[in-house]
Amino acid sequence: MTEDCEICGQHYPNAMHYHHLIPKRYGGSNDDDNLIVLCANCHSAIEQIYDRSFWEAANSIPDHKFKDLDSDNIGRPE
Repeated sequence: MTEDCEICGQHYPNAMHYHHLIPKRYGGSNDDDNLIVLCANCHSAIEQIYDRSFWEAANSIPDHKFKDLDSDNIGRPE
């Protein structure tokens, strides 16, 4: 993996990760359009926002509704 971090622009040869824009635990895929490269520090920081309040905010965006937050399909587009 030779890409720089999409957030900070740094490249740490032994600490680069693929990050799922829609996390796999919320129904995200491994498709290229759902993946970005992040350094370990930025990956850890951004993972902190993927909590219930994040998906509640995402549901407030018109035309981007996700299934019921109480279901097993949280984060999967309807």
